[in-house]
Amino acid sequence: MIFGGGTGFAQVVLDGKFGTSGALAGPNYNITANLGATRGNNLFHSFAQFDLAAGDVATFTGPANIQNILCRVTGNGASSINGTISSGIAGANFFFINPNGIVFGPNAALNVSGSFAASTANYLKLADGARFVAALDADDSGLSSAPVSAFGFLGGNPGSIAVQQSTLTVPNGQAISVVGGDITVDGGVLQAPQGQINVVSVQSAGEVPLDPASVPVAQFNADFPQQGQVQIQNLSQVDASGDGGGRIVIRGGQIVVDNSVIQANTTGTGTGQGIDISALGALNISNGGQIDSLTPAGLGDGGNIIITAQSVTLDGGGAYDPMTFNPTTQISTSTGDSVSFTGGGPAKAGDIIINATSLELVNSAQISSASFGAGNAGNILVTATSVLLDAMLTTVTQISANAQQFSGGGNAGNITINSDSLNVANGAVIAAATFGDGNAGQINITANTLDFSVYGGIAVSTFGSGQGGSIQISAGTLQLDQGGFINAITTGVGFTPVPGTDPGKGGDISIAANSINIFNTASIFTRTTGDGNSGNISIAAQNINITGDNGLSGQTTGILASDGDPNLGYGIGNGGNVLINTGTLDVSGGGKIVTSTIATGNAGTIGINATSVTLQDAS
Repeated sequence: MIFGGGTGFAQVVLDGKFGTSGALAGPNYNITANLGATRGNNLFHSFAQFDLAAGDVATFTGPANIQNILCRVTGNGASSINGTISSGIAGANFFFINPNGIVFGPNAALNVSGSFAASTANYLKLADGARFVAALDADDSGLSSAPVSAFGFLGGNPGSIAVQQSTLTVPNGQAISVVGGDITVDGGVLQAPQGQINVVSVQSAGEVPLDPASVPVAQFNADFPQQGQVQIQNLSQVDASGDGGGRIVIRGGQIVVDNSVIQANTTGTGTGQGIDISALGALNISNGGQIDSLTPAGLGDGGNIIITAQSVTLDGGGAYDPMTFNPTTQISTSTGDSVSFTGGGPAKAGDIIINATSLELVNSAQISSASFGAGNAGNILVTATSVLLDAMLTTVTQISANAQQFSGGGNAGNITINSDSLNVANGAVIAAATFGDGNAGQINITANTLDFSVYGGIAVSTFGSGQGGSIQISAGTLQLDQGGFINAITTGVGFTPVPGTDPGKGGDISIAANSINIFNTASIFTRTTGDGNSGNISIAAQNINITGDNGLSGQTTGILASDGDPNLGYGIGNGGNVLINTGTLDVSGGGKIVTSTIATGNAGTIGINATSVTLQDAS
């Protein structure tokens, strides 16, 4: 779409359905109530053409009782809006439909005091069943004063909507809805402070409710078996942040968030409403794309992020924040100030819930919830058939829930993953850590097959006086290879613990599996290099196979619990215990099961209950 300047490129033409017909004079279009039809609190307008060039202003006026302004375009062309849509009726909501398409240009703006909706629907459905149809031969005799309840589509090829470098904003607490065929936000801004933003793309006949989240995702997908593409790209923003944190609802077949931000942050004392995204097909987040629900002041609880899709992919392209070394491609919630670390109030961060057939995080991407203040971090729950984390050995790729505040901090959240297969490779990590006096969270994983390879793994860490979280794994087959790891470490020293608790005790590791294979410098270990005791390791499996590399790398392969580390330091805490219950235990190639101490604390005990134990090759 090419946007011009001046009135020669714009035309607002009445179609005569409500009496007056013909073009209106611009560039300041005064669209009064007598040019349309009034039914109670509703004001209807019908246009053959509605285009605004840069500098044009279309101002709608009418009686003070009007609550909804409903506009349709009955002609055959798309609407090019590169000027300002303005309403002189205080508090009135504005609805604009053109089935042929709508393009907002770089100079497009809104000056309405109510909510705003742009749609390529064929009709607006009113709550009493009446329809305001965008067709010249429509029967308008049934129009009423009932509010709008839905956007109605008659076919499978609705017009597209584009927001091209536009900034479309509504007042606090109001809503923006963009509902149509394919939707593109390209360098643009959709902003509804502590309100609601709805972005919905469909390619089936049906009715989209005014609030699409009022219908369960499964029902919405059944109602619209074909959905279109939503592209949010080139530094675009979809922002419902505010004192209470607004809500964002996105529905589509394929959803792309590329180098853009979707955020619903809670900046004050209100409770955040969160982000709800459903893709019938794929959700792809790339090149610094972010989906965030933060509460930086920690005064109001953050909203949850809920994602449902066939596939969810986060690809960071290797980019990360040079200050924090964290990925910039992310799905995240947090409480407290992550920039200054000056803390924050007791409000909780939102949870992250993902339901997908496949989830992939690659090349510097993260899903995270963190506490930077007195509030607790949120929980992360992933349910997917397959989950892959791959850092490609050069980046940070992670799922994490951390307590970052050094003093007076909240607790970290829990991470729960339910999957048929989980693969963590090439330096990627699933992590829960505490850096202060808040407790770390738990990591709970249930899967048929788990594969940790090439220095990919799971870590719970205690760097302060907070208690370490536990790792609990239930699996069919668990394999660790080429430096893959499952570990729980504590390094916290010099803190005064809460009376009756250990200073920064490390987390425990508990594993139940049919078979466990540990190869080539891979390990399961707990360690303390601080004042707190190390966590324990408990393993139950039918078969355990530990095969080292015969000392070629100088690194240990096996199951280890230690007090102190010659590279990391020494402490006074005790090492952990190792308890193994298995049918067969085979250790070869220099593999080890070890409890040890090189510091002042005591080493733990080893307990093995097995039907068959084989040790060979200097194991």
